[in-house]
Amino acid sequence: MKFLQIDYITENLHTRSIGKKLTYFERLDSTSARLSALAADGAAEGTVIIAEQQTAGRGRTGSAWYSPPGAGLYFSVLLRPGLPLIKLSGLTLALGHAAATAVEAAAGAVIQVKWPNDLYCNGRKCGGILAEAGAGDGPPVVAGIGINVNNDFLPLELCESATSLRLETGQSVFREGLLVALLAAIERDYGLFRSDGLAPFLEPLQARSLLAGRRVVVEGEGGVAAAGVATRFDGHGALLLINEKGETMRMTSGTVREVGE
Repeated sequence: MKFLQIDYITENLHTRSIGKKLTYFERLDSTSARLSALAADGAAEGTVIIAEQQTAGRGRTGSAWYSPPGAGLYFSVLLRPGLPLIKLSGLTLALGHAAATAVEAAAGAVIQVKWPNDLYCNGRKCGGILAEAGAGDGPPVVAGIGINVNNDFLPLELCESATSLRLETGQSVFREGLLVALLAAIERDYGLFRSDGLAPFLEPLQARSLLAGRRVVVEGEGGVAAAGVATRFDGHGALLLINEKGETMRMTSGTVREVGE
């Protein structure tokens, strides 16, 4: 197993704040859990924790994230945007844009974004983003990102729905270079989001949307919340649907699946 070369990352990362404080663990329960504790103790914006392997990595709704050693990138970034919670609703999509552009450039694979927080390649999930805001006014945000990079295989239960960059392209990806590109893209797009919201990303995100024009069902905690044809994102990161009555429905949260999945 080849471990990440942290010296390469620190020497080639030319960001202002994102990743300037970077801590690496060969094995960790969850990068986001560890970073949330540091955030509560006053850690600086841009602090990054990366793990070679996570034993309790998770996605949205508490689902487990498969995090084997030596294959993927699993890291969390601390952001302190100083914005009220209501203005953070589009942040996950802005980070999705950053991740998609960086991965696409580094791996030569076409990356799509599935609302609200997943990255897809050739119709299968290859990455995810989980941004969690703390408490109070202008709360800190811990953004956890997981990318399946050089996985040669995935567990049987994931084979039909998930993939890796290597499985899709047939080529190994230099993980250190990809992480440098990801952190630089996060700093770029986070800066734009903090000043201009989601507006700079709406057009490119629409072009990357996995669901645009597809019939979907959005499920909430109480069951199906809405069904219709996905159209676009609005300026606050909501997914807009057209239902069978021709009405526009605005979805701010939920789990979305295509009809027939």
